[in-house]
Formats: sequence, structure tokens, C-alpha cells
Amino acid sequence: MKKQAVIHHYEETIQFVRSLEPMSEQYWRTPIAAGKWTIAEIVAHFIPWDVFVQSKRLPYFHSSEPLPPGPQAAQVNHEAADWARITPVSSIVNEFVEGRDKLIASIDSISEADWQTPFQIGETNLTIARYFENLAAHDRHHMVQITDLLDSLDDTTSDSSI
Repeated sequence: MKKQAVIHHYEETIQFVRSLEPMSEQYWRTPIAAGKWTIAEIVAHFIPWDVFVQSKRLPYFHSSEPLPPGPQAAQVNHEAADWARITPVSSIVNEFVEGRDKLIASIDSISEADWQTPFQIGETNLTIARYFENLAAHDRHHMVQITDLLDSLDDTTSDSSI
């Protein structure tokens, strides 16, 4: 994945999340499926991961120092979901956008030559390009979940008004 494609992806995620802000609080707090996260929780979980990438991955990609270990994913996600349950939607959106804007600026500062620089996470060998390609796939997975939920809610709303 080219650097400009990753930047474009992150810009699209910002637009996507901003487009969600005006929807009803009820929709924001609707789980995507029984026992699953709400839209608010999904969006909120991106925030600590963006901070992690910004502070614990990007500075080390061109360093001889080993990458710091990643946090416990379940714990980070749980804390983000807890925070989302008590945080106004506008705050979630604003923090998400702020973090993504910082990430875009940092990615933009990586030279094209460095974009294919290899590094290792545990036993996995990656390039910077592949790392961000994987993160973008994760984003798209959640964006599809949200879109599918909203489509089903719209269908339910349309059916009940007949």
C-alpha cells in the first residue's frame, strides 16, 4: 500500500466518523450485534491504538532500538469501551479526529524510500507499508460493521413507519 493511499484512508476514516456525529444518541449507543460493542465503543477503541502507533511504533521504525512491547489488547479495548460509555459523542469524535490528524502528519513525514523499510514485531517481519495496510484493514472491518448496523436500523425504521 502506498503512503498516499494510507493517508487517504485515514482522511476517509475521519470523514466517516464525522458523518456519524449527527446521528441520534440511541444509534451511537446501539450494539452492532447482541453482546458486541456499540458504535461509540468501536470509534473510541481506535483512539488509544492511534496513540500507541504514534508514540510506540512510528518513532522506532527507523531506530536501531527494538520496538517496545505492545499493550494487552483486551485491556486497552476494555478501557476504551468503558470510557465510551460515559463520554459524550462529540468528545469521542473530537479525540478520534485529533489523533488521526496527528497520525496523518506523522505518516506524511515518512519518506517514500523509508516506506518499504523492514522491521520486526516479535517473529513477524513487516515493512512500514504492510504495517499500515494491516491497520487500514482493521479500520475497514469496523467501518463495515457500523455501516451494516446503520443500514439495518434504517431498514427497521422504514418498515415500522409503513
